[in-house]
Amino acid sequence: MKGMKGTAAAALVVGALLVLGSADAAVFFAGKYEDGKFVPDKDVKNPCFGIRYSTISTRIAGGRAVTKIEEHITGPATGRVQTICLVALPKGVSPDSVKFTAKEAGGLEGGLHTKFLTVDEARKVYEAIAKGVGSARVLSLAGTPALLVSHFMLSLNDEVTVEFSQPVKESGGLFEYECPMPATGFAIGPVARLTLNAVVRSKKPLRGMFSPTHETTIERKGLYEASVRVAADNWSGAGTLRLLYVADDEPLGLRVLTHRAEGESEGYFMVLGNPTGSVRKEKVIEKDVLFVLDTSGSMRGEKMEQARSAIEYCLKELNPGDRFNVVTFGTEVKSFRDGLTAKTAKNLKAAGDFVDEIVAVGRTNISGALANGLAGKPQKGRPRIMIFLTDGTPTAGELVPENIIKSLAKMNESKTRIFVMGMGNDVNAHLLDRLAEDTDGSSEYVGPEEEIDIKVAALYNRLSHPVLTGVQVAFGELMTNSVYPKKVPALFRGSQFIITGRYRGSGTHAVTISGTLAGEEKKYICAAEFPGKAAPANDYVAPLWAARKIGYLLQEIRLHGEKKELIEEVVRLSKKFGIVTEYTVFIATAGRDMSVGEIAAEATKRVGVARREKSGQWAVQQAMNDAALQQRATAAPTANVYVDRRGRVVKADNIRQIGRRVLYLRNGRWEDGETAGDRKVRKVKLFSEEYFKLVRENADFRNAQSVGANLSINVGKERIEVEK
Repeated sequence: MKGMKGTAAAALVVGALLVLGSADAAVFFAGKYEDGKFVPDKDVKNPCFGIRYSTISTRIAGGRAVTKIEEHITGPATGRVQTICLVALPKGVSPDSVKFTAKEAGGLEGGLHTKFLTVDEARKVYEAIAKGVGSARVLSLAGTPALLVSHFMLSLNDEVTVEFSQPVKESGGLFEYECPMPATGFAIGPVARLTLNAVVRSKKPLRGMFSPTHETTIERKGLYEASVRVAADNWSGAGTLRLLYVADDEPLGLRVLTHRAEGESEGYFMVLGNPTGSVRKEKVIEKDVLFVLDTSGSMRGEKMEQARSAIEYCLKELNPGDRFNVVTFGTEVKSFRDGLTAKTAKNLKAAGDFVDEIVAVGRTNISGALANGLAGKPQKGRPRIMIFLTDGTPTAGELVPENIIKSLAKMNESKTRIFVMGMGNDVNAHLLDRLAEDTDGSSEYVGPEEEIDIKVAALYNRLSHPVLTGVQVAFGELMTNSVYPKKVPALFRGSQFIITGRYRGSGTHAVTISGTLAGEEKKYICAAEFPGKAAPANDYVAPLWAARKIGYLLQEIRLHGEKKELIEEVVRLSKKFGIVTEYTVFIATAGRDMSVGEIAAEATKRVGVARREKSGQWAVQQAMNDAALQQRATAAPTANVYVDRRGRVVKADNIRQIGRRVLYLRNGRWEDGETAGDRKVRKVKLFSEEYFKLVRENADFRNAQSVGANLSINVGKERIEVEK
């Protein structure tokens, strides 16, 4: 690959990253563990502890991670209680690095008694506890090593600290870090306050970075360092946090992750990339930027002040060689200059004065603003973008949104990409989304309580350094289908991108990202292995692909009309992967007693009612829901939600996504989302040797114990029904 002119090659086989257990921070059980048996304290009800605060700090560098977990634990109000404490740890943790301390130092004389348990030793303890307390949930922790703190005296208030070191898994330049999270599934209520901060340092530039298990905030500090944060009040998540990142000298840092389930004829893939910058001096691509600002009467007040601040920030951040113009529109359309003007100190000062003198008055002439801003001819080698800010619908000039859309292609001879920022809930979301879609731009929305200037500044920062335009993706001889996004947008420095899809066949294939930059053709290649047999690693890739496809299909329906086959596909994917949408949320409850046709008819009815709303809060929420699905990068339960027409966050508590598995709570029993089909039903008694054998040998069955014992789940060619 290195001999190919104009290419950057990265050879990679990704598929060995597999988690076979879930790690949680300190878990307490009232009772004693002696001679391989757990005897619960009959006078103390389990769960017997709560978590007030949990603070996790991690430093990742040189292929190792050092983690410190500090938790404020509350015990029974009755006083000190004898418990055992277990800390499920990530695989690969160095036993001699594990340290446990407690402020009260409760325990036998001589202090705390701790012991590192191997995976097999920990499994025996988990099984003993499960029998003793009569709870299957603790078995979901099996499959990992653990630290056992025996004879711990839990007081009303205590502070415990767990510290350990572990190697960071690496495969072809893709790194994975695992961190135990607060054990809320075994505690009394959620964590009052959770804070996690992981600092990642690398000798090579950090490229793509995401967590498939938890929603995180990532802040980059140059090329070689990034901070990953989770901060939440009343947090009730669960399981191990997994952080994946790429460290690479290649410009895009391309990596391919694959997943293939047992018995499926097609696999899933994810292409991950992030042009975060280069150690080499990069040529700054000169671009043309149009700032088009709504100055109608509805923008009066704080909204206008924030918009002014946003435009002034963007003007200051223009690169040397950039050209710009500022266009404002109320009833009339005005512009700073008759055409694009160079970035000079004199022009920037004059533009600032122009923005300062804006008065919010009149109606909303969107068509006139577009005609003014889009005027001109494309110039080879200079990307041309428009940042379009509005808080309303057309009330001057052309009033019919469909007519504006129809005339867009003719108006846009300059080949300008429109990046829309809709402010508030009174915009025409249908129109704004079409403006973005038809010009290869994007659309975002600012809620009434959000800061306009902050969101506009973030948008401009993403657009400030073009990396690749006219992007094309090719997979060589590999047969692919359902690749999303259908059209890969222009790439900008620091903008992470994810491409998902399905594939047939197997073997090593080259994924090629190509396009142009300043008129010069560019090509980036990543070779990856696509498994032909079952490859259970990276199981989150499948639900992420499904969510992104559903988001695309719903946007197609919303913007271009209802089609039976599209709605049926949304229903099928929502049901199979347990993905919650406004139009299919009923599947979790009523869906079991409805035929496929009845489910599709109900979904069609709901879509039809929603599609009639093209302006206002509900229309904006539909657009934001679709975008959230298309951009989903985590399979966490907190991401599997939607916002309804009234702005309320809706989640389905009767759905659990466990890797590729989806469980629905129906009539008090958790049932596999996949029908039993012709599988033979086998009833297994809870805590029997037959039951424990399944826990030990089948990761899906073991992880499903996190929902409790009342379970019916497919395991291979059988349908297992657990009986108490």
